[in-house]
Amino acid sequence: MPCQSDYMEPNGLEKRLSKVYCLLSEIGGKPIDKGNWQGYHPMAYGKATKEMLDNATASLCAILKNDVNPSTFSLELQLWWRDHQVADRKREEWEKGEMEREEIKAKAIAKLTDEEMRALGLKR
Repeated sequence: MPCQSDYMEPNGLEKRLSKVYCLLSEIGGKPIDKGNWQGYHPMAYGKATKEMLDNATASLCAILKNDVNPSTFSLELQLWWRDHQVADRKREEWEKGEMEREEIKAKAIAKLTDEEMRALGLKR
């Protein structure tokens, strides 16, 4: 059987990071390179990490929140921004709910006696 090159396809992380890098370049005045858009951006392909994606996403988000009117750019950027805002709202709602649950949990634990704490395997 001959050798295969399937392993050379960009993975999901490389594809997402490539898109964010392309959108950052677009804001900088460069058109989107379709090869890079597909996951082959030279700064992402074979190098992508979640930390890189989080940092690039935060940068793009900050620029779009503060400095740029997304409607003056490509449909790709506008769709990314729309989807990102929805995801941010959902994440913020989840984080708020998580904080509320932690507060309720802490109040409930504070009401327990030392004996009840030991029985539950908790420490003060």
